[in-house]
Amino acid sequence: MSNTTEEILRSALAAAGYNGRILLSPIPTGRSNHVFKVSPSGGPDFIARLSRHQDNRFEMEQAVMAVAQGAGIPVPDVMDLVPVPTGDQSVLLLSLVDGVTLEHAAAGISHDALDDLAGQVGRTLASIHSLAIGSGYGNLDPNLDGRSASLGEWFIDRFRLTIKEVREHLVSDREVTETLDIVENYILVRRSILSEIKPVLLHGDFRPGNILVADGRISGIIDWEAAKSGPPAFDFGWWDWMAGDSETPFPSTALHQGYLEHRQLDSATFDALRQLAIARITIGHLGWLIRTENPGGFKSAREKLVAMRKAFAA
Repeated sequence: MSNTTEEILRSALAAAGYNGRILLSPIPTGRSNHVFKVSPSGGPDFIARLSRHQDNRFEMEQAVMAVAQGAGIPVPDVMDLVPVPTGDQSVLLLSLVDGVTLEHAAAGISHDALDDLAGQVGRTLASIHSLAIGSGYGNLDPNLDGRSASLGEWFIDRFRLTIKEVREHLVSDREVTETLDIVENYILVRRSILSEIKPVLLHGDFRPGNILVADGRISGIIDWEAAKSGPPAFDFGWWDWMAGDSETPFPSTALHQGYLEHRQLDSATFDALRQLAIARITIGHLGWLIRTENPGGFKSAREKLVAMRKAFAA
């Protein structure tokens, strides 16, 4: 935690009326925001999120959480969205939700209790996918409209640009380029199925770390800044991709029973789109590592991509 970050946050809190003694405790999470637990004197603790970038998505996140909360999905209360007095950044103030993350809640519990949690997660995801949003596809604006005109534009065309970028940087890596060719052919052959898929609200980062549990019940779904409009299989694919990066308490298939109690899945397209989502995330992550010249995780990301060859070649 740098002094600059703390000073920026304290100035925003002062502008929001929080004065006096305030204890700031950084919470390590994500790459987009600095996250702190704020303990003001004479008041309850809460969460403050300061964007690491000027282009934050807090207004959209505030809007989508309001829709989720109105439908009974447990989310933090938005206390305030405070502009930073000295710049273009802003700070999102949220209530502190009781509970621990799903992976901690699932550790050491009985098989029946784990099944119950999987059912809760599946039902919650179905409720998210049933929320009303605007038009368009991909990343949402504050009006909850997607920024792309079609699902193919967001899910395929931009994906192909990422494939091109990774191929150009790793042109001498035969295993990678051959895998990219196989994946690209797979999505081109199946592009037509996207025209038949109606988009739903996606959490966009649906994983155990963003699900809080208290007393065996889901108490909060947090971190909505990656919310999108797209196919339901995307959230399932993200869960599966995360399972390869850090172990999840159960695979995405364990969510199906609870999910299907509230919402149907198109079995004819679901598996293909879930696989595409995993590929899109895998290649996008590899592209990010290349752009940021970040050697950490590169070997693992490359191995994940090459390991996908059999699934797409089948």
